[in-house]
Amino acid sequence: MADYIIKSLPVDTGDGRIAFNIIMRDTVGGVLAYKVVAVLAPGDTADLNAYVVANFGALWADPTAVESDLGAWINAEKAPFVAYYLGAMVAAYSALMAGDPLSVASGAASTVIAQNPDQSAEYQKVRDAMIGASDQELRVFLAQSVFVITGVLAGLRSR
Repeated sequence: MADYIIKSLPVDTGDGRIAFNIIMRDTVGGVLAYKVVAVLAPGDTADLNAYVVANFGALWADPTAVESDLGAWINAEKAPFVAYYLGAMVAAYSALMAGDPLSVASGAASTVIAQNPDQSAEYQKVRDAMIGASDQELRVFLAQSVFVITGVLAGLRSR
């Protein structure tokens, strides 16, 4: 099961090439194996996916490839979602740090949330439930949320 995820945006190396990182997986001896590879492609490469597919074998065999694991694969796979959610938080936080009121911070977060229709619909369900909640329900939910977020962040730091 050969597959890959592009982990970084391409960067011009200044010598007519572009560089980007991928994580690859393939079955080796009946077991899934994972590698992270720094890819150097011609500077005029328009379709990074086509380049990786066409050169998969050579990239997998690259002696500079670093062995990796399923955890790194999952992190790369979920990175766009994490960036989306963090983007909403950063937009709100940036507005608050600029001295804007909570209504402006909420609007900034809503602008980011609206960029993904599926997640936006989920957000609307959470928002509606919280608007209809009692003060006690909100306090308990907030305590649970802080507990979970703190635990997740502590787990990320320990890696």
